[in-house]
Amino acid sequence: MANVWHLLVTRRIGVQVAQQWNHAFWRMRKPFGIGIDDVRIDFDGRKTEYCVDAAQWRRFEKGMREKLADQAFVRTFARDAKRFLEKKSGRIQCACRDDFSGLSDSALHQRFLDVSAMADEYYTRMWLVFLINEPLAESVAESLRKAIPDLADELLLEFSSPLAPNDAIRERQSLLRIASETDARRRRTRLENHARCFAHIPVFDFNHEPYDFEHFGKELARIRKPQNELRRLQRLFLQRRRKFPRLISKLGLPKNGLELAQICMLSDLAYLRDYRDTLRQKMNLALRNLYGEIARRAGMSIADVSLLTCNEISLLLKDSGSRPGMRQTAKARQSGFSMLETPTRLQLTTGLPESGVHGAAAKLLRGISASPGTAVGTVRIVLTNQDLPKIRAGDVMVATMTRQDFVPYIRRCAALVTDEGGVTCHAAIIARELVIPCVVGTHSATQVLQSGRKIRVDGLRGTVSLLPSRKSP
Repeated sequence: MANVWHLLVTRRIGVQVAQQWNHAFWRMRKPFGIGIDDVRIDFDGRKTEYCVDAAQWRRFEKGMREKLADQAFVRTFARDAKRFLEKKSGRIQCACRDDFSGLSDSALHQRFLDVSAMADEYYTRMWLVFLINEPLAESVAESLRKAIPDLADELLLEFSSPLAPNDAIRERQSLLRIASETDARRRRTRLENHARCFAHIPVFDFNHEPYDFEHFGKELARIRKPQNELRRLQRLFLQRRRKFPRLISKLGLPKNGLELAQICMLSDLAYLRDYRDTLRQKMNLALRNLYGEIARRAGMSIADVSLLTCNEISLLLKDSGSRPGMRQTAKARQSGFSMLETPTRLQLTTGLPESGVHGAAAKLLRGISASPGTAVGTVRIVLTNQDLPKIRAGDVMVATMTRQDFVPYIRRCAALVTDEGGVTCHAAIIARELVIPCVVGTHSATQVLQSGRKIRVDGLRGTVSLLPSRKSP
């Protein structure tokens, strides 16, 4: 019987990272008793659709809900996952600091195998931190509706907002302080240090380019009234930290009960979701050193190496005669590929995958209210970070999901709309921090909306309305 596939996320990743994600789902069963075996990846030359077997996904969701009924798991998961992710990403960064040019092909191959295994392990926690948020938010919402029905939706947004700034916000705060520097020489020195400190932010795969000094210089030039914005951000997180215990006390929930433990877990994961990405970005920045040496020996680019399987990389390191063929293989996959992987089988075909199902233009889309307010703006479809330069002031970014490297462009937007996510997703959190309307979880916004059309986003009702096109006179 053929698989029925559930689209999990749409991103821009190559074969290497896709395999690390796949292996993580297999390895997840050992610590947590849940996992997924059958995975399909479709890359059309621009974006990657990462799909899992639909029946296995339903069992995985059920398993996550069962975990959330275990009070010991709820109380310890966020803390333990943070430590695990820090340990694994730290080891990978240490393993990739060496100058690999002096290693033999055999020694480089062994380092590649060791680092790949650690990356597989890293993603076991990265995935669960990401995926368990939605069932957790649903469970917390149910508890809030029972405790304070009239304020349940408002409280859910409060409890799913991080109490400490993520890396993108810390980068902004640092840049705002630099913008307040009046001495030109000190300003440049501080910006150089800033560029080194935050270069990792867009590196969500090892073949993604880090930020450079020029990028931060352009962002610095855009800043107006830095002290006002800095005070607003500082006040925002200070108010959240003060408000959180007051809101908890209003609920009147048992101190040692599961409901309160889940609320605290939701708050912890609101921060951890972005923090795990920060660790991943730093890990990938270090991995560029390892994969860069592999690429150099194979006469390829890092982007080409990212399109090879683990076995193919092993082969080109063990047999230099295979390298011309690997270069051709990677080049062919640049335009697209489809990959089906299970614990016992890998099937990879080159070329454009079968077209997905695209709906007709809709006059009204419904999603989840993630940040209140209304706004009208021009649609800009953002499928990957390569589309970000399209964004202009006042646009509405319509994306599958946002990430930290989207934030400088989100600041220019009137509103956000996404296919994926719930109230705990990155788009929802960043929209609340920037105080712009946001609707998430529409499932099809990037497919049914067209760039250049005017829409109205109602973040309170969770709706996106298509406005009439202007008729020519």
